[in-house]
Amino acid sequence: MQHPMHPGNREGHTIGGYRCDQFLGAGGMGEVYLATDLASGKAVALKILTAARRDPALVARFRNEARIHAALHHPNIGEMYQFIDAPDAPCIAMEYVGGHTLDVILRQGPPPTAVALRLADALAAAVGHMHRLDVLHRDIKSNNIKVTETGVLKLLDFGIAKDAGSPRLTADGSVVGTPQSLSPELLLGVPADRRSDIWALGVVMYELFTGRHPFAGEDGAAVTDRIRAARFVPATSVAPGLPTGIDAVIGRCLRVDPRRRYPDCAALRSDLAALTGRPRHQQPATSWRWLLPLAGAAAVVAAVLLRNPGMPDPGPGREPPAALPLTITVPTAGNPSLRVVTIATVGGSAEVWQDGKLQGTTPHRIEARIGATVNLTLRRDGFLDELVQFTVTEGRTDYSFVLRANQSSAVGADDDARHTTLAMAWLGLPWFGRRRRKEVPRVGRPTLGGEGLPIEHRIVIGTGTDVGCVRDGNEDAFCVVRPHDNVHEPLLAAVCDGMGGHAAGERASRLATEVLTAQYRRNPGDPGKSLTEAVRAANRAIHDAASRDSHLTGMGTTCTALAIQSGRVWCAHVGDSRCYLIRNNDILLMTEDHSSVMELVREGSISAGEARNHPDKNVILRALGSHRDVEVSVWPQPFLLCPGDRLLLCSDGLYDVLGDPDILLAAGSGAPQEACGRLIELARERGAPDNVTVVVIAVPTSATDTSLRITRPVPVVS
Repeated sequence: MQHPMHPGNREGHTIGGYRCDQFLGAGGMGEVYLATDLASGKAVALKILTAARRDPALVARFRNEARIHAALHHPNIGEMYQFIDAPDAPCIAMEYVGGHTLDVILRQGPPPTAVALRLADALAAAVGHMHRLDVLHRDIKSNNIKVTETGVLKLLDFGIAKDAGSPRLTADGSVVGTPQSLSPELLLGVPADRRSDIWALGVVMYELFTGRHPFAGEDGAAVTDRIRAARFVPATSVAPGLPTGIDAVIGRCLRVDPRRRYPDCAALRSDLAALTGRPRHQQPATSWRWLLPLAGAAAVVAAVLLRNPGMPDPGPGREPPAALPLTITVPTAGNPSLRVVTIATVGGSAEVWQDGKLQGTTPHRIEARIGATVNLTLRRDGFLDELVQFTVTEGRTDYSFVLRANQSSAVGADDDARHTTLAMAWLGLPWFGRRRRKEVPRVGRPTLGGEGLPIEHRIVIGTGTDVGCVRDGNEDAFCVVRPHDNVHEPLLAAVCDGMGGHAAGERASRLATEVLTAQYRRNPGDPGKSLTEAVRAANRAIHDAASRDSHLTGMGTTCTALAIQSGRVWCAHVGDSRCYLIRNNDILLMTEDHSSVMELVREGSISAGEARNHPDKNVILRALGSHRDVEVSVWPQPFLLCPGDRLLLCSDGLYDVLGDPDILLAAGSGAPQEACGRLIELARERGAPDNVTVVVIAVPTSATDTSLRITRPVPVVS
């Protein structure tokens, strides 16, 4: 006589070549186990329909779920490995995925707006993929959505999914799905279609942006009434500060009349993209495998029961799933205010000392409470001890510092001291402070001698811009304005990368350079202030132009601009165009990208190396023209140029395909105009999917240095 299996009692048993190792959960239809594929050793999730012998209809539904799941192949869809048609316990073996369900995450409150936008886009992409295969999910809700430890959104549970081949398993007029997520027509017994899924997308988006359900309530009848009337509080009233357009997007999803909702997920994603401030970079339609990671999330593990950690290798021939810019802190119940922060140093590692004890070397992680003051000493041979102090905050998990060379420690210390004034020290990061210490002698203003002219009059500049290998038009722009004979007039150089479609993007970037050129000299006594005001004026001009012309709606541009006067450099920066410094055969990034991916890097969720290949690396959080006012990042004090220095301004089309060593090799020597040509040529060799724009600014080593001669005319404004 065979005894019935109790929940969890299959641990150690083997079904169809899979050994059940750990019981994960149980529900009305069956159980889920962490299992091992005995043939490959791979960890899988095994969903077992233990109720099969009692209800043949459940077996039919389970087989339908497996059939639909097996047809879905996408970088963000967990692979279904096998359906095992065992007589008493049919099973689905699938990819073993980790993370938290969205309903668990939202208990901590809604994510940042930029993260919520990306998750909403990913979810819409997942559902859109299903719809293109004529599959309806019919049960989209927050506890059927998972976000992995690496930020990948996954849509779960195909238990009631349906396509043209699905058997009739539900009586006519009956309702399937979760009541709070059902659309008005489904409550009336009308069959589901794509627009029913779009309603459910609107419900989840509302939760993402507000942290609460639009129709929530204890009284089931009252909830149903609110759904039928589409009566809910606008998201911006619940969470002030959201983009003004989010109510319109959610509202169009949650229309009572299905004909007035979005016709498909592509239209929904288009409106979401407009809210992000930067449309996605597009590839040709033939490059479909490149587009898939951008689609974001898709269906993976079929089981509402399943809450499974871990993630296997995608296997040969499959693209890795797209990670989204999501950092979720789920504090432990006993330590809700603890944060793990990373201490980093520019230019190499350093010892981290605290209270006279060596704690480790940078990058070094410590755990501290929000609001706590951290005091550390950073030490490196040949450099002065760096006494640092910062306060742990809610949003920051990365603290970077620059050490200064000990001028008495070695020959050439003067050069080293100059070298250590680079990179993050000039970003004016507000979350760290430095204690006062013994003053280090300052490096005087560099001069080239001979004719008494300041450096900006002797700087040699190369420029270049290229449409790239994929785009039809060039939305980048640059400007270079040389000083007149008046030695108190600064040199201006800027690179802008437009967005919003070809016509709008090109208009935005060129308008920015025009306004910068006209206004950057208005405050000659303070070049830094004048440059910042010029960038803000460019922002207003772009925003106002878009407001007047509906064809330009959504246009914007990045902007990285430099003003150089008396051997000093000021920088104003918005977006993800960059400024690099090349000195002593080394290259250092002098600006910080305003992008979702860089937020992940700063928070310690991904490494800088992982950021280079992240599918959302071009999604920016700040751009000129997106709002009437924009936050401009500026260096807190001017940077001191030295003879032989080179500055490189570039759009993301360059550094997306070239690493720092490539850039250094191409731009670190020779005439600047030739360097620009080498950079563009190398980018094109790597496929150049985007426009590429570069400006190389070279400081001669002496007044008689002729090695930087210009090889062809450079377009500059004089």
